[in-house]
Amino acid sequence: MNKKYFKMSYVALVVASGLANASPVIGVDDAYFTGADEYFVVDPRTACDIFNQKVSYINNALGGIDDTAHIDNLCRTVRINDGQIEDSYNLTTVNGAYAHGSSSYPITEQIDVARTIDILMFSQSNKTDYVLIVNGSIDVSKQQAVWGGVVEWNDENVLPFFWYREGYLGQVFHGNSQFNYMSGESEYKMSKKRAESESNNTNEIERLTWKYLSETCENGDLNAYCIPQGYKFGDQFINTETYPSSTNANGKTVDIANSTSFSFDISGSFEASKSDGPSAGLSVGFGFSKTKESSQTHDVMTLTSVGQGNDVGTKVTQRINTLALGNAADNYQASGDSWNRVVNAAEIWGEDLYRSYPLDSYEAWQENYTSDRRSCKSQAIIFGNSLTIARTHLNMYGGSWKIQDEDIKTVESNYGVTIDTKCTVDDNGQTFRVMQDTLL
Repeated sequence: MNKKYFKMSYVALVVASGLANASPVIGVDDAYFTGADEYFVVDPRTACDIFNQKVSYINNALGGIDDTAHIDNLCRTVRINDGQIEDSYNLTTVNGAYAHGSSSYPITEQIDVARTIDILMFSQSNKTDYVLIVNGSIDVSKQQAVWGGVVEWNDENVLPFFWYREGYLGQVFHGNSQFNYMSGESEYKMSKKRAESESNNTNEIERLTWKYLSETCENGDLNAYCIPQGYKFGDQFINTETYPSSTNANGKTVDIANSTSFSFDISGSFEASKSDGPSAGLSVGFGFSKTKESSQTHDVMTLTSVGQGNDVGTKVTQRINTLALGNAADNYQASGDSWNRVVNAAEIWGEDLYRSYPLDSYEAWQENYTSDRRSCKSQAIIFGNSLTIARTHLNMYGGSWKIQDEDIKTVESNYGVTIDTKCTVDDNGQTFRVMQDTLL
């Protein structure tokens, strides 16, 4: 697995504010009551540790809370597969340096995918906030052609094939998409049942389950059944944050961050009480911001984000901005050998067009509860990440750059995690959904 180009981004927490208001609880930073404007970078799993430590201080300050009212670990986190997900695929596409998309000397590429997927779950009075964070990249680590033997290029020598006279550019990303979504237990079981009816192989059942669940939750006619509490509770389920988002197709640079800040603040009245526990006005606010922009330019690319009906998730699709691509092609430098590769491709187009595409993204939801006991049901909550990798070539005969859609080659990679949760009500009638043991 080639990890050389893997991009790691992080989650940031509020740590200081310098604001005038003093914390009502000794040992808890002012920022956790008033908000903050300073950030530092920590791992997502550390975010929960810090949050829970602060809530513990608050609980202790309330004094005399008995065990029945005291709810610990209001923030829990899960990392899918407890590490970095790594996959490799081989795709064969036509050579972009030969006329009419000829199959002469096709190019076979090794495409490596590295992802770290974290889930954070913040429980609080009568609502739960969920955050899905993806860090990673798609890297083309090897290209091979057969011409009197195998010719091979690796790592930074991976380049697009282009011969201006013939008018074809090949070996580029077009149509990459990523779908981050959330689902309840019922629809997950339906997808698994369908998969089990088609295969007896455990790995194949797993693959098909996530494929079918992703397809259902992306389907606007069906995805109401992906709402955790069921389709009748859609007004309680809100998609609050998403990144990245759509860009202007008219030459605007795509805004891709290589690190993202995630902040929260705790506010509330916190009057001492024997029974109130963390429900004594506890309120957690969330916010995201991009802390550092990528050094690459992305003006040959556009992003289209589509939030799914019923707020279950967002799909983001990458496409080529053919106008910007064609304008930059006037400055290309050919490799000077029989393969006609663009040696300055990173300079004029950016590596994310053809070699190293970032997958950094996040999605956040809020689930609210009412006095209706059915509004919070103990069940498994499902989080999914569905990825499509697409490679193609372009035709610029006639002075325009056209995508050869029939020649787009794709592979799919679907992952997810099932988190067991329990609904509980404290002595004040405040509902909490808390995470139990995780089923990977």
